[in-house]
Amino acid sequence: MADFRRAIAGGIVEGETNLGYAYSKGLGLTKSDKSAALWYNKAAAAGDPTAQTALGWLYLHGTGVRRNAAAIHEFEIPANQGDADATASLSTVAFVTKTPATASSLTRLSKRRQ
Repeated sequence: MADFRRAIAGGIVEGETNLGYAYSKGLGLTKSDKSAALWYNKAAAAGDPTAQTALGWLYLHGTGVRRNAAAIHEFEIPANQGDADATASLSTVAFVTKTPATASSLTRLSKRRQ
């Protein structure tokens, strides 16, 4: 954990993402979904695609945060930047939820990449 905190202090966004992951799994510290969401949110706000995707799943399931349909937006941001994990997550959400807005996002994304 000290390495993550040093990275965060040094302005390395991935340190925030890694600390969020550690809290989400209880790795080296007490598991806390709220703390995971807090650190993922900080890293997502700084543009980290891994944190944005992780935060999207937390919002989608209401884990550590209030469940929010706007979670799709958290997947769209990195997917629009070409992040494969976010694109796969967006596809999964579209398939499972049958949400027209999500399907529309995927259509726009695929047209943009052609």
